Amino acid sequence: MEGVFGKTASRRTASCLMLGLLLACLALCRPLLASEYQEDVLSYFGAGGGPGVAEYAADLGIHWSRRAVDVNENTYDSAALLSGVDQMVTENQAVGVVSLGIINPRKVSGWLTAEQFSRAVQSIVERYDGDGVDDMPGLTHPIKVWELVNEYSSSGSIGYEGLSQSDFLDFMVQGAQALKNTCSDCLLAYDPFDKEDSRALLQVLPADTIDLISFHTYSPLDVPADPASCYYAPNFKGLLQELGIDGKPVWVTEYAFYDHEGAVFNPGYVPAGDQTDNARWMVQTTAWGFGSGLFSRIIYAEIPPPKDAQTDERLLWMALLDSEGNKREIYHAYKKLIALLDGFKSVTELFLGEDVYGFLFDKETERIYVLWVREGVAPRPGVLLSGLDADEVTLIRSVPDSRGNFETSTLTPVEGTVSLDLENTPVFLRDAPGPTAAFSAVPTTGVLPLAVEFTDLSTGAVTTHFWDFGDGETSSEQNPSHTYKTAGSYTVSLTVSGVNGSDTETKASYITVTNQPPTVTIEATDPVASESGSNRGTFTVSRTGDPGAQLEVLYEVGGSAANGKDYRALSGRLTLPAGASSATIRVIPVDDNVRESDETVTLSLLADDSYEVGTPSEATLTIGDNDPTVTIEATDPVASEKGKDPAVFTVRRTGNRRASLTVVYSIQGTAKNGVDYSKLSGRVKIPEGKASSSVRVVPLRDDRKEGNETVILTLVESSSYHVGSPSVAKAVIRKDD
Repeated sequence: MEGVFGKTASRRTASCLMLGLLLACLALCRPLLASEYQEDVLSYFGAGGGPGVAEYAADLGIHWSRRAVDVNENTYDSAALLSGVDQMVTENQAVGVVSLGIINPRKVSGWLTAEQFSRAVQSIVERYDGDGVDDMPGLTHPIKVWELVNEYSSSGSIGYEGLSQSDFLDFMVQGAQALKNTCSDCLLAYDPFDKEDSRALLQVLPADTIDLISFHTYSPLDVPADPASCYYAPNFKGLLQELGIDGKPVWVTEYAFYDHEGAVFNPGYVPAGDQTDNARWMVQTTAWGFGSGLFSRIIYAEIPPPKDAQTDERLLWMALLDSEGNKREIYHAYKKLIALLDGFKSVTELFLGEDVYGFLFDKETERIYVLWVREGVAPRPGVLLSGLDADEVTLIRSVPDSRGNFETSTLTPVEGTVSLDLENTPVFLRDAPGPTAAFSAVPTTGVLPLAVEFTDLSTGAVTTHFWDFGDGETSSEQNPSHTYKTAGSYTVSLTVSGVNGSDTETKASYITVTNQPPTVTIEATDPVASESGSNRGTFTVSRTGDPGAQLEVLYEVGGSAANGKDYRALSGRLTLPAGASSATIRVIPVDDNVRESDETVTLSLLADDSYEVGTPSEATLTIGDNDPTVTIEATDPVASEKGKDPAVFTVRRTGNRRASLTVVYSIQGTAKNGVDYSKLSGRVKIPEGKASSSVRVVPLRDDRKEGNETVILTLVESSSYHVGSPSVAKAVIRKDD
């Protein structure tokens, strides 16, 4: 991971790697998916697994949640098991939340078998994977990420009492196989909750089967309960390296901070342990987690306190809402952090001095800095931050007051630099670079009246657009449509403005409008091509009228030759450049070793609004074959039993020598194959690059009294060559009785 996530803005975080993986997954999904899903699935943030998600998701800006499905020996194949999951998925997708699924084995009277668990995985994944087969009715946000057997430890973990390590391994292996067999583009998340159990699992489950790591962390960055624990976030990469599963995206699927009794603090620091600390720790740890390249997704543990918070005050303390449903400081802090950071494209770690944290999150339209001083360290006045683009930048304190109000101020950089007084509570600094204008249009040529769609491609913080279409008309829309009503060539410009300046892009003679469309024709100006040498065929497409504008002509490819197989593929499009009245299409044959007759390539012009098809509208050329012709002759036509003097036949070829060629021949004559001479196979191979090869007839001495005998070889036709003349040759075996 260190090699991927480094210290420059050009390097991507693990989050960006995961985006690529999920985009590949999306490419396989069926068209039934809601278009919003493709945006929701790219979010970095989520929360909760139960109550509160549907109610607070839109306000928080979260797009991920966890959903656990517990199966036992009585319910693993029960349709009733899924009714509650259907309701949760339906509620989640209605507010743009994508579910991460967890499938856990549970015990009623006894543990179900691994085979039963795998059947449960198959049926559950099938219902929510979005492939259109046996899916939940109305499914638009499929579950493509699945975790199996959450938080298992053979040394004793809640919910798995009596489940042996070997049973756990069977559940994981068979469950993972069922997941991949059921949904090939689904991702397997693994929670290495117990190091020794994880070691054992990776002996039987290939590491490549695991697509991402599910990580649970409840320790703030600089206030760890156990700084030596391998599950403390700064140590977690080391654990993954030790297990051999580093390099995989890490999703923090349970994320919160307890009010740690006995936590290890920096010298001289005694935390107040109030909700201000809770909010501050969350912002610190989140910014560090993404900035260090460890975190790829964050799903905050609880929105309202869970049921067992009544008996565990730590669970009550960490929730985003208090026991009466009021929004805590951490709720507002998480909402602000999501609004500012979600969708970042890259992250850079900054070096601003000892004990000062700094990360730059690039969102293309703006850049967000997150800056603070390490816990337990005194404030640092006068920290210089350089490289700012905006004339004014906004500074936001990351922890609000109890009503959710954030302290905000405006700073004016001097030569791109500001001086900051930093403390333990992080600040966000918003730097919006000046806008850069860019645009495109479709079409750029055509006949009257010409309707053109313009697309704004500008970057930076843009607040206004001003289009000049070159014909006296203007627009302030971002992506306007405009119809040209007079023939001519038009220069188009776009000016974009924002709080940090303005920029203009101008494209001279960008739109060309004509009164009448040109007429296009086609002919085969070089109608013969051949596989041999560089003999190519040529079609020429010509146009009448004004050649001043570029023109794209469409054509259909036909004929007996196969496009892309017998000749290099033709695209079906030809561009006549501005100023050119014609252009050519070259047909380049592919030289193969397949015997075939002459083949044809036919191009037919297709109609289009930008031109008229004239006569001739179709042309044909011929591709001649150059496959080898083989002949045979007896270059040493006499053999003798005495001294085993052989006869020699020579098989020759003409044409393509780039591959070896096997020639088949039949055997006749008065001499018997394998009796009067060493057995011939009926095949001879001419090596690559060679023009000929020999067949040797080696006599076998016998005691029979007999006269001279003959051996006749006749070439046999094949799909790999032609048989030329001579195709038959004869040799004589002399007797020495």
